[in-house]
Amino acid sequence: WLIFREEALKHKMALCVMPNDLQSVAFCAENLNPTYYVISAASFIEPMLIETIAKQNKPTFFRIGGATLAEIENTLALFKKYSDAQIILLHGFQNYPTPLEDTNIRQLQTLKALFGVSVGLADHIDGSSPLALSVPPLALAYGAEFIEKHITFDRHEKGEDFESAINKEKFKEFVELIRA
Repeated sequence: WLIFREEALKHKMALCVMPNDLQSVAFCAENLNPTYYVISAASFIEPMLIETIAKQNKPTFFRIGGATLAEIENTLALFKKYSDAQIILLHGFQNYPTPLEDTNIRQLQTLKALFGVSVGLADHIDGSSPLALSVPPLALAYGAEFIEKHITFDRHEKGEDFESAINKEKFKEFVELIRA
């Protein structure tokens, strides 16, 4: 993580971390000084973790795939009790790869209206499909301010989350589409 942090700084990249326990939050706060934190829906039932991350007062992504509206509401209320940092709800169906019919990017408008916070898309469409480059930019029209896209050096290696990942050449094209 320390080497990764240095590389991110060298390339002027924001560092985003998803610590899943209190010891990891402490390590991140003391050693990494991340730009963003991420809280997964599985951690919504851990009030001490949410409180500790909130007290870092950094913009925080809430991965809401699989969470109920009540769970999201309760988690945001707890976070806001300890922080006024930016909140981003990251909508995405947690199935790798996500079938197009399960993407439901229109849900972004509903989330933004219900919670009054920034929204983004955690895209998990099959990385080998042309839709992997064309669907995420559509989320921008529905209010997405952030797009999560998995990247890999080689899809044939079948590494972590490879099903939804694109290679670096396609990622460059993807960034150009988003910026356009």
